[in-house]
Amino acid sequence: MGAGEDIPVGAPVAGRTDDSLNDLVGFFVNTLVLRTDTSGNPTFRTLLDRVRETDLAAYQHQDLPFERLVELVNPARSTTRHPLFQVMLVLQNAVDSQQPLPGLQVSEFAGLRTETAKFDLSFALRELLGPDGQPAGMEGELQFATDLFDRRRRNCSRCASSGCSRPSPRSPTCR
Repeated sequence: MGAGEDIPVGAPVAGRTDDSLNDLVGFFVNTLVLRTDTSGNPTFRTLLDRVRETDLAAYQHQDLPFERLVELVNPARSTTRHPLFQVMLVLQNAVDSQQPLPGLQVSEFAGLRTETAKFDLSFALRELLGPDGQPAGMEGELQFATDLFDRRRRNCSRCASSGCSRPSPRSPTCR
């Protein structure tokens, strides 16, 4: 998968389409494989239409566990790469909210940074809102496997990501 005219991109989904999960606390995320067909040298508009149609169809099947999809597709397995896609696109568009918990002080967790790319290429985007709650742009992070991208390509990636800091050999992440 991912060679030639078939471009698969992984995308996490909330995994809460079942109403019975509404009152449960927990992490129900699943991963979709969004495939794009670039055959026939499509116009940009045609490509967008294809992406929209394919992605909407994929979202109709988001309850299928990713592990089951891998089992059904049964791709050649390797410990050096993900079985169905090598590019991940994450969009964080949930509104940040703070829930008061009596007797408990809660603060934002910055997360653990491994400085190791989990995929060949990952785009993590977050929707920004202004003080009035209206859309105010996006910010993002680009992470890539440094052994797959030479210096020239890394510089191009940095230039394509406005405001991206220079990646160091130890840190394959741009912000």
